[in-house]
Amino acid sequence: MEEFEKILNDRVQEFMRLDSTRRDFHHGIVKNPFPDVPYVELMGQIKSLLKAESKLPHLYRNHKIVYPAGVSIEQCSTLSTSRYKATLVSGERGVDLTGGFGIDSMALSDVCKHLDYYEINEGLARVVQHNFAVLEKANITLHATDGLEDIAANDKKYDFIYLDPARRDDKKDRVYRIEDCSPNVLQWQDVLLESSRVVMTKLSPMVDISLVSREMKAVKEIHVVALKGEVKEILVVQEREYEGGLDIFSVDIDGEDRVPFVYKKRTDVSVEIDTAGDYRYLYDVSAAMRKAGVADDYAASMGLKKVGVGTFLYTSGERIEGFAGRVFEVVGEVNRKSVKKLLPTLKANVVTRNYPMRADELKRQLKIKDGSDDDFVIGFSSGEKKYHNIYCRRIKNS
Repeated sequence: MEEFEKILNDRVQEFMRLDSTRRDFHHGIVKNPFPDVPYVELMGQIKSLLKAESKLPHLYRNHKIVYPAGVSIEQCSTLSTSRYKATLVSGERGVDLTGGFGIDSMALSDVCKHLDYYEINEGLARVVQHNFAVLEKANITLHATDGLEDIAANDKKYDFIYLDPARRDDKKDRVYRIEDCSPNVLQWQDVLLESSRVVMTKLSPMVDISLVSREMKAVKEIHVVALKGEVKEILVVQEREYEGGLDIFSVDIDGEDRVPFVYKKRTDVSVEIDTAGDYRYLYDVSAAMRKAGVADDYAASMGLKKVGVGTFLYTSGERIEGFAGRVFEVVGEVNRKSVKKLLPTLKANVVTRNYPMRADELKRQLKIKDGSDDDFVIGFSSGEKKYHNIYCRRIKNS
C-alpha cells in the first residue's frame, strides 16, 4: 500500500535493524536520517520491531511487515499461543470479532475456509490489511467496523467465533473481571451463541476461573495457557446448548517449535500428604497447573506426595522420571546460621510456596544473592506453623 511505502523503503528497514539503532533507541538518542519519514512514526516502528524480534520472530524476519502504534503489539498473542487456539476450533466459516494486530486471525484462518476479521480502529485495520496481503492470507475478509454490532444486525452465522475483549478501561488501567472488559461478553453471550455453535473467548490470566462457568453460559472447556512458565491467557470455549461437565486443561508452551504439554483435570484421583518429612526430591508444578487447579491431580498421577495441605509442592523418596515441571534434589535444610555451611557462595534462587514471607524477603533474611542457575532455596509450609527452608539443586532438563 502506498500509505506505507516510505517506512518500507529498504534503507529504512535496514536502519531499524542495525545494532547501533537498537542501542541508541534504548538510550533515547535515535536520530532520524530520513526527512520524509516522520520521527514519531519511525520511533513507533522501531519500538514495535524490537518487541516483534522475540515475540513474533516469523514477522520480524519479513521486511515488508508494518507494525501498529500503541499497545496492539504488546497485547497480541504470540505465534505459539495463537496456534494453540487454532487447535480448539474448526469449520467452514469463522470470525475474529476483536482482530487487533491479526496474529490470532492468521492462525485461525488456517483451520477454516473463510475467516472474517473485525477491527473498529481503522488505522490498525489498514496496517493489518497490508500485512494480510504480504502474507497471502487470501481467505480473510477484513471489516473496519464493530463486529458484534455487525453480526447482530445482519444475522450472520459462523461455525466458530473468537474474541479477545480489551482489558483496559477508559483510564487505560488494566482490568480483568469479565464484566469490566470491552466488549462485556456476559451481556453479549446470547447473541454470540445464536450466531455460532462454538464461541472461544480469551480472558485475562488474572481472572478467577471458578467464577467463569458460573457467570458464562454453556461453558464446555477452560484452557489455562502458559508460555515459558508464565500464565498468559485463559481460553473459555462455549458450545450452544451444552449442558455436560466442564473440562479444565493446563497448557504449557515452551517455545515456537515445541509441542505444548497439555494436562486435563481428572476427578478420580487424590494426592496423599507426606507425613514423614524426609525430603529427598522436591517437584514444582507449572504456574498453569496451579492456576487451572490440576496440580494435585497431576502430582497424584505421577505417584508423588504433597508436602502439606495448601502447599503446591510435592516430594518422593526416589526420583520420578518424566515429571512436567522443575525437579530438585534436596541437599539439606538451612537457616540464617547454617546456610553458609551448605551454600558457601550464598548465591541461589529463592522460591516460596505457602510461606509467610515473599521470596525476596526470605532472600534478604538468609543474605542470599542471585547468581546461580542450579542452586535453590525453597521455603514452604508442611502444616500449621511448620515452615522449612530447603537448599536443593535443580536437576538438569527439568
